[in-house]
Amino acid sequence: MITLRLRRSRLTLISTLPADTAPAMEWLTRREAAEYLRVSTRWLASADGRATVPYFKFGNQVRYSKTELDKWARAQRAS
Repeated sequence: MITLRLRRSRLTLISTLPADTAPAMEWLTRREAAEYLRVSTRWLASADGRATVPYFKFGNQVRYSKTELDKWARAQRAS
């Protein structure tokens, strides 16, 4: 299990697994995430504002976790 904590404007990654077995997070830029999801960067930016797509901010940089995007995409499945 991986826990993210924000302390004093710093994002700290805390893992309960040993360092050598912790899965590596793959971070994507907005452009990379848009290409991965096959949507426009404009759509992705507006979805960020509506808090529908999970994203992380590191200072003024927006990043997306590939794992979180996969989970989000599976949850969007229409019946």
